Amino acid sequence: GSSNGSFGTAIAFVGDMNDNKSREFAVSDPTASSNTGVVYLFNATKQAKTVADAVGTVTHDITGATGDKFGFAMADAGHFSWKTGADLTGDGLADLVVATATTGVGNNGTVYIIKGAKSLTGLVTSKAYYAFTDTSSTSFGANVILAPDINGKSAKGKGYADVVVGDPGANSGVGQLYIYY
Repeated sequence: GSSNGSFGTAIAFVGDMNDNKSREFAVSDPTASSNTGVVYLFNATKQAKTVADAVGTVTHDITGATGDKFGFAMADAGHFSWKTGADLTGDGLADLVVATATTGVGNNGTVYIIKGAKSLTGLVTSKAYYAFTDTSSTSFGANVILAPDINGKSAKGKGYADVVVGDPGANSGVGQLYIYY
């Protein structure tokens, strides 16, 4: 789709999403395709300047996605491991965490875990590993981060990353923090 000028709104180091021994980083364009949004994946070891240099994309394909602004926020995995990134699913591949400003026909945001895969083409939100949302707030996912195994009880005891989601509009504007293990 075409951009409305927001390429680079969010940028995140991801890690090796496709097990090719090369790291990827993600750059969002939440206004692409009539504000549906798209995330472009780039090889971190090659100089990339435009979407033409992307090695893969993640598209937002759920019903009513127009206007959702997929890529509104993304979680950076650079503080985990420069080689591997953050594995949230336990498969040995880096995973990407991306938020939308709204979801489908609702005004609430959603945070998606996009699972690493051998091929970086054809990644879509409808096949996300997991999606988090809060239907009572319009700012869920305004900020997302990855944190080291906060509760010490991650899947299989491997110390996988946890997802922390900010929602500044929750509780009548007081805000709320969500932690997903």
